[in-house]
Amino acid sequence: LSHIYSDVEQKAARCSGPSGCVSVTFCEKEQELDKILECIGQVRDSGAMLSDIAVLVRSNAVGEEVSSFLIENGIAVVTDDSLKVRSSVTVRRLVSLLSFADNPDDTVNGYLAGALDIEIPDSCSSLEDLAESLLRSLQNNDPEHLWKGEVLYVQSFMDCLRDYVSVNGNSLRGFLKYWEGEDPSISSPASGDSVRVMTIHKSKGLDFPYVILPFLENVTMFKADGRWCAPELAGTPLAGTADGVYDVVLSKSSESTLFAEHYRREKFLQSVDNMNIVYVAMTRAACGMHIISRMPPGKCIDSLQAGDFSVMSDFSRVLWWFVSYSGYASHLRRISDDACVRFDLGEVPDFMTLRKTEDRGAVDFPISDGGEYPSFALNPDSGASDVPASERGRLRLSADALDFFSDDGNAGISASNRIRGVVLHDILSRVSVPSDLDMAVQASVSSGEITEEEAEEIKELLAERISEGAERGWFPDDRTSVMNEASLIASDGSLHRPDRVVYDGGRAIIIDYKFGGHEDKYRKQLMRYAEILSGTGVAEVSAVLWYVRSGEVVKVC
Repeated sequence: LSHIYSDVEQKAARCSGPSGCVSVTFCEKEQELDKILECIGQVRDSGAMLSDIAVLVRSNAVGEEVSSFLIENGIAVVTDDSLKVRSSVTVRRLVSLLSFADNPDDTVNGYLAGALDIEIPDSCSSLEDLAESLLRSLQNNDPEHLWKGEVLYVQSFMDCLRDYVSVNGNSLRGFLKYWEGEDPSISSPASGDSVRVMTIHKSKGLDFPYVILPFLENVTMFKADGRWCAPELAGTPLAGTADGVYDVVLSKSSESTLFAEHYRREKFLQSVDNMNIVYVAMTRAACGMHIISRMPPGKCIDSLQAGDFSVMSDFSRVLWWFVSYSGYASHLRRISDDACVRFDLGEVPDFMTLRKTEDRGAVDFPISDGGEYPSFALNPDSGASDVPASERGRLRLSADALDFFSDDGNAGISASNRIRGVVLHDILSRVSVPSDLDMAVQASVSSGEITEEEAEEIKELLAERISEGAERGWFPDDRTSVMNEASLIASDGSLHRPDRVVYDGGRAIIIDYKFGGHEDKYRKQLMRYAEILSGTGVAEVSAVLWYVRSGEVVKVC
C-alpha cells in the first residue's frame, strides 16, 4: 500500500494537483454495495464529476451487479460490457413461469411455480398481460433484496416481448422458442457524466482520477487446481518403480504427499499472480482511491495479530494485516463506525481546483470596470497569411472531424488515418527499448483501441520501423538514455513535449513522430525543442522528423 500511495502522489503531482489519498474500508458483505454508493457521494462532494470515477471489478458478473445497483440508485453508469438481460434472476424466473403456463406437465418449472406460491392466471387478453401478471406476483412474493436492481432487466425483457408480439402475434410457444435464440443486453450510455465500471483486466494501461476497488475478498491467494506433476520419489521405496507424470489436484492436503514441492510452487505462483492483479487495479488511480473489502472473521483477525500468516487465504486478509499490524499502520488514520472500520491516508483532493489546473485550454478575459461587455476577435491569428481575407475576424469552421471517418461514413482505426496515427503514436510513446513493443501494442488491445487482428499488422509495421531506428541509434538497449514525451520548460515558463529524446554522452537527438503530411509548422516546432534543449547545457543537439508510416526521415537541424 505504501508503494501504491506513492504512485498516486506522483500522478497527482504530475497533474499539478494536490497530494493523493488512499482509503480502505472493511465492512460486512451485505454493506459493500452501499459503501460504493457512499464513496461516490463523498467524492462528488469534493467537486468530482461522475466521469472522474471508475469502479474496477474482478469479473463481468460482479460488474453487472455493481452497475445494476448504481443505476437503481440514480447513478449514471457506463460499462465496457453491456448488461445481459438473461443474467437477471427475475427474468429467468419469469421465463420459467411462462414455460409452465405453456406446458402444465413441465414438472421442473411447475415445481418453481409451487415453491414461489404463484398461480398461473386462467385468462389474459394478451401475452403482455400474462407476463405483467406474473411479474406482479413475483414482486409480491419476492424478498425486497431480490427484486431491487431488477427493474432495468425486466423493462428490457418486456421491450423484447412487445417487439416480438408486434410482428408475430400472441403465441406463447412461439415467443419461448424465439427467446431461446435471443441474448439481449442493456446498453449503457457511451458518454456523458457517468461512472465507469470495468474489469481490472480491461483497465490495464489506463488512468482514472479516482478509483473504487470493491470486493477484495474475491481475490483468493490460492485455488486448488489440477496439474500434471512428477512426484518427488528420491529416498522413498517408490524410487525407480513409480517414476512418471501424474494428473493430481494440488491443494493444502498435498503438503503431506509426494507432490508437496509442486504444491508449494503452485501456491507461490498463484499468490504472485493475484498480487499482480491487485497491483494493476491499485495503480490505475491518478488522484485518489478507495478499497472496499469484507471484514475478516474474528478468529482470522486474532491469528493475524499473532503473526500467523497461514490464514491469508484472500487479499482482504492480507490488506487487514497490512493496515493493522505492519510497520506502515502508524501512518494511517483509523475510524470505526457501524461495524465498519476505515483506514485513511491523505485527504480526498478538491477536484474543482484540480480541474481548473488541468484545463490548459481555458483563457481568462479581463472584464473592464466600466461594465461594458468587451469584444474579442474570434480568430486571434487573423493576421496570418494562411487565413483568407473573407474569414479574418470571423468564426471559421474546422473540418478536422472529417479526418475521423472514411468516405462511406465508417469510423475506427481501419477507416480513419487520423485515428490510426493517434494509436500508433500512443504505442510508440510506450516504447523505450525495442523489447517494449509487445507490451505497448498489448496495452492498446487491452484498452480497446485496436483488435487482436489490427495489433498484428501494427506490430509488424512498428517492428520494422524500430529496427530501422535502432540502426540510426534512436532505440538503444539502455533505457536510461531515452526520454519519451518528457517536458521541456522554456525560459518563458511554457512547456514543450518532444516525442523522444535520446542522449549519447554530451549529445542529444530529438525524434518527433509524424503520421500525416508535411507541414512547415513541424520544422518550427522541432527547432524550438532543440533551442530549449541546447539551453540546458547539452553540447550538441540534432532533431529529425520521422514519418513513421513511410519511414521517411527529415533532418531539421
